[in-house]
Amino acid sequence: AVVSTQSGLYGRGVVHIAATTNVLWAVDQSGQIHVRAGLARDNVTGTHWQSLNMAQMFGVLLHKLSCSDRGVWAVDNTGTSWFRTGCAAGTDTVQAWIKVESNCPNLKFREVSAAGSLVWAVDVRNSVYVRTGVSYSLPVGNSWEHVPGLQCVLVRAAQEGVVALSTSQSLVYRHGTCPALPAGNYWRKVPGPPPDGSVSLITTLKGGGVWCQSGRSNLLYGRRVKTIPDGEHVTDHGAGVEPADDGWEVV
Repeated sequence: AVVSTQSGLYGRGVVHIAATTNVLWAVDQSGQIHVRAGLARDNVTGTHWQSLNMAQMFGVLLHKLSCSDRGVWAVDNTGTSWFRTGCAAGTDTVQAWIKVESNCPNLKFREVSAAGSLVWAVDVRNSVYVRTGVSYSLPVGNSWEHVPGLQCVLVRAAQEGVVALSTSQSLVYRHGTCPALPAGNYWRKVPGPPPDGSVSLITTLKGGGVWCQSGRSNLLYGRRVKTIPDGEHVTDHGAGVEPADDGWEVV
């Protein structure tokens, strides 16, 4: 089904969208944020767009968002990260944004990706960071921790794990991520790149799966991932994700 941009977004131009279960947010060219109302299992297109009250953010342009069950993470035009609780349309649209103070000098983010207690980000130098201490009682977490070993241009967090696109165009996943160890253990390359070998966009699916868009043909490719239970070829810290054996398929 096609979700129309009429009623709140018509003529504004959508530059970014973020979604989770029954939640869809969109950013228009002016920086105004819109939330899709009425989304449900039996109404996947929703009913209308509701503009978010941005009075608090005077002079701040949020241009990258990530929705999770804990709230919404965002990056503004200066590379600063923000967080707000609640992401459903309705009364939540008056919730306040919290500026996430950085413990690292001169840290400027390009994007952030959140899923439950996993919050990952990439800075303007392609360095990767993870937010530590994220929980239901402290959804904003404690601090940003640099994740060494790889330079990345994109990172995507999911409940099943973290997938990233390196600066060398390799798809990788982070082994061993879990609430107790959000940084995981180490990077592993996803075997068998998409057939044309070029990736411009990646996203993860709840329940296990990775989609990517070819930078050459614009085709979408997908593959399954499977969760490794505790104790099966992982450290004592927790589970990880492994690519399934069925390889990439055109979606």
